[in-house]
Amino acid sequence: MAEAAGISATSVRRIWKAHGLKPHLEKTFKVSRDPKFVEKLEDIVGLYLTPPEHALGGCRT
Repeated sequence: MAEAAGISATSVRRIWKAHGLKPHLEKTFKVSRDPKFVEKLEDIVGLYLTPPEHALGGCRT
């Protein structure tokens, strides 16, 4: 995972912990049957890796 994402294994563990993810405890893996699953997954991961400019600009009151 770390190598594929181009980050350290420590970073992967830190991200998983921050989001309460524990993939090492899962006994099964469910794959989506959506024919566009990979395309959608790549879009979402792409947003995390390269968010649009001002994506975290905050709210104005």
